[in-house]
Amino acid sequence: MPVSNKLITLAALAIVVGLSAEAWTRISVDRDLRESAAALTARANSSDAAATLAGVKAEQALARANEAVAQAERAAALAAEAKDTADRTAASIALALPETPPGAAQPGAPVHTSAEQGRGLALLICSACHVVSPDQQLAPTLRPPAPDFHALVNRPATDAQSLGGFLRAPHGKMPDAMLANYQINALVAYLMSLKDQR
Repeated sequence: MPVSNKLITLAALAIVVGLSAEAWTRISVDRDLRESAAALTARANSSDAAATLAGVKAEQALARANEAVAQAERAAALAAEAKDTADRTAASIALALPETPPGAAQPGAPVHTSAEQGRGLALLICSACHVVSPDQQLAPTLRPPAPDFHALVNRPATDAQSLGGFLRAPHGKMPDAMLANYQINALVAYLMSLKDQR
């Protein structure tokens, strides 16, 4: 039975179409696979870059933390040295001051204190940290300076008794000036002279 040319042509065409469809499918799948591979590579590269950046930032943060620790240690050493110097200075001043006030007539006589004596004493031992008097010649070396005497004495709860008790007790950050009672009384007299009258 002879096969017609049309039938052969149709069969050939069907084979060509089938092969073309298969080739097109393979090309499409290959293209999709290549795009997926490129996307995965890009993500991997992005992740590597992010990991590298995170590592750099972590190293920078660690370096800053180490520098902060070093600065804190230097500051603590300077503070300890400053406190030691202040304590030695206060001890030297206390040793240089007489045990009894100048002008005491005889042992056992009542001690007369005055605001002016307290001002002189405050200028001598307190002015390195506080503004003792508005006309003091040198500004405090402590930075920032401790509260000035006028502000301290004008706090609501401040009176002669609280000042005397404070000067007789350990001061925490302040060096202990090891003052005699008459010196404390003179300082209190001076401080109370700064209190605003209301």
